[in-house]
Amino acid sequence: MSIVTLPVAKPMITCYPYFSNLLSVIQNHACTYPWVLDQFLSLEMPADPLDMRLSFHTSLFWKSCPFVHYERLDRQWVTRKWNSAAEFVMECLNNGKYVYMLVNHSHIGFSNHSGRHDLFIYGYHLEEKKLYVADNFKDGRYSLEELEFAAFELAFEQLSPQDDWLNGIELIAYRERLHWFDPRVIKRKLIQYRDSYNFCEAQRIASEYYKINGSFGLAVYDKLLYHLDLLQQGKSTFDVRPFHVIYEHKQVLEALTKYMGKQGHLPFLPELTEQCARLTAIALSVRNLYLKSVVTASILRLPDLKDKIAELRAMETVVLNKLIEQIRTEEWIEPGNLAEHSSINASSISLYLQYSPAQLSNPDIEYPYYSPSAPEFPLDLSFAWEQPQSVRRILIKTRFGQSIGVTDYEIYGLQAGEWLLLAERHCTNYQYNNYVVETIQIHLDAPFRTTQIRFKILKANTAWNRFEINWIGIYE
Repeated sequence: MSIVTLPVAKPMITCYPYFSNLLSVIQNHACTYPWVLDQFLSLEMPADPLDMRLSFHTSLFWKSCPFVHYERLDRQWVTRKWNSAAEFVMECLNNGKYVYMLVNHSHIGFSNHSGRHDLFIYGYHLEEKKLYVADNFKDGRYSLEELEFAAFELAFEQLSPQDDWLNGIELIAYRERLHWFDPRVIKRKLIQYRDSYNFCEAQRIASEYYKINGSFGLAVYDKLLYHLDLLQQGKSTFDVRPFHVIYEHKQVLEALTKYMGKQGHLPFLPELTEQCARLTAIALSVRNLYLKSVVTASILRLPDLKDKIAELRAMETVVLNKLIEQIRTEEWIEPGNLAEHSSINASSISLYLQYSPAQLSNPDIEYPYYSPSAPEFPLDLSFAWEQPQSVRRILIKTRFGQSIGVTDYEIYGLQAGEWLLLAERHCTNYQYNNYVVETIQIHLDAPFRTTQIRFKILKANTAWNRFEINWIGIYE
């Protein structure tokens, strides 16, 4: 093939190519959007008072991304096994693999960098002897460019081994995966961000131990203010990157609020959405005001910057507190479920005790009922009360219905010692095969007074060698 280009999208985060490159691959697929929001909620800065590399705290970002196949090769393999670095890259691309490495940008004419820097390769044109590449080449802006083979070979060869902080060449290819957007995880991360939780001290990941004395979460604002003090004293240099990161972080927070509102994880709160948009606007004005100071090499605007940063932090604290308070961490369960006060049994149970029939009435639907492995139908689920109850409506909640949802069943009620058929359902079609909760509603023609309700499960999807029910609600 003379031309190969793997798809790339406009990444949500462009502050550093390490993030942008991977996002440009996975954000071609809408299903990755919730995962992206999940990853960019916290900030970190190093302990060195002169090191202003403010970044998102995303441990092992490339290695832990569920949407890519990840590989790493020693650079020496390229020179040993291929005639040229370009030949190696083309073979990777022909096999659907994006290539990420460090090269010497002194040999890349359109790059503002000198010495080592990132290079992400997503395509080539063999006849024109060009690679299609991406990086923050010019003025810190992420862009797509064309790089001649000859220049690439020089840039690859002229990188000294001690400058290769990647320790090799990384290859990724997109893969389909499901991601469970868990509002409980989001809430915990927002609390940690607000409270300046030190992830590195808590997790003690060997490759990130050098960050242990850094600043995290809202505490990064203190270091930004300290940086401005040092600038006024002539003891530091201008660096716009941390202020752009702050702006992108507020964009993520705004997008997260909108997404959670649409998914029902937040109540409809127009004032909260407006406050998030205001946060983004203030962060943008802070970045632009700092840029003006950079362009004019003037410290006269720094007092105004300090005031705006203080305003931003104060408003962000208010927004975070409101978000944390309002996030719905569980599937909304209608109160008054008669099943919660019943004795629940099954004619056959799973060996997983934590997924017993008792979980059917648990309002925390993260703990479903598991059938036995390779279930034999019919299988009964029964709900019994000491005193008669009036039943009119039944709800059944299921995830991954296409794989493990109940499809055919009958519902009986006990009256005067006789089991009466109240409702039946056959060939249930589920819309989703993921973490989306689907609810089946059954309305009886009239209230039925009984001390027992029995579900006779006749058939179910058993792609995982079992079926599951996340929750059952029985109402008057």
